[in-house]
Amino acid sequence: MLLGTSKRSEYGSNYSTFYVLLPKISMDVSKNSKKILAPDLRASLELRCRDGMWPYVDGREPALEPSVWGALACRHNPETRKAFLSKVLSLQNADGGWSSYQNAGESDWTTGIVLLGLRIIGGAEHNPKVTASFKRAIDFLIDNRADHYSGIVKAAYLLWKGPQYSYARGWPWTQDTFDWIEPTAYVVLALHGSQYAKGKWASALRDAQDFLLESYCYPGGWDCADRVPVENKQSAAREGPHYPYPYPSNTALALLALQSQRTGPVIEKGLAYLTGPEPDRQSVLGLAWSAIALHAFDRPIDKPLAKLIPMQKKDGSFGAETITNALVSIALALPSEGNPLKSPLSETL
Repeated sequence: MLLGTSKRSEYGSNYSTFYVLLPKISMDVSKNSKKILAPDLRASLELRCRDGMWPYVDGREPALEPSVWGALACRHNPETRKAFLSKVLSLQNADGGWSSYQNAGESDWTTGIVLLGLRIIGGAEHNPKVTASFKRAIDFLIDNRADHYSGIVKAAYLLWKGPQYSYARGWPWTQDTFDWIEPTAYVVLALHGSQYAKGKWASALRDAQDFLLESYCYPGGWDCADRVPVENKQSAAREGPHYPYPYPSNTALALLALQSQRTGPVIEKGLAYLTGPEPDRQSVLGLAWSAIALHAFDRPIDKPLAKLIPMQKKDGSFGAETITNALVSIALALPSEGNPLKSPLSETL
């Protein structure tokens, strides 16, 4: 098998300012954050939307990942929501998946995050067009999970365990590569909370959640994919600096995908990691992700929101990237609008 590679390209530094000028506003989030900064960010995101899509940074080619986050941040705008759905449905490939960019060819990890957008924005269980698109995409995803065994080994397992044999595994960045935390979390988030969390898809989701639970870093949190066996994690962490180190974004995504677990040592250690003082958790992106994940587990979010406010730039943005500003917009609106990534289901898959 091939090892999956990073999905993002280099953006370069010569891009134009992403946001129109917005007033810089402060507020006391410990009392009532309500709607102050979030609508300004949302309005600026809506201005940058073109034909239902957004680029990673202004002036670049539109892509599916920033488009989903932009649409989630602007989900209360009917025109933006309609444009996003129309465009996304038109870009679905013949095999049921999506590519990272328009006309990029092979379907890839983007299928999972697009499904997440369709479930939240498109009402996948109530809109016939979205429902048909959703089902095609699920079939693609089930057929393209990472396969840890091949050839004789796979045949031996099937003979030994039977055709229904399953094991902890998730989804890769690209087809026929290893599974990773982020693409796996997107698929679980997309399907958990929908009618597709049951029936013939339930086994695949349980396998994916087992993969996430087994892939945590010691002593807590998630990186891209910690493949150290559970029983060896503590000893491996003591051996040196090469042991996988967790990241706020991957930790938040894994936790969001494991909402049905609610409690347990791995969950609690992941939540504790997000509230740590280290610099990576104090960045704009780290604070936004932390607030969203903590809110989903009914934990206090006053501190990360209070730290976010002073990070607003003079032009009103929180950075040049669509994803960063969309996540900040979602995070700042949590107290007043709720959490689009909080699962409506509480039961274990």
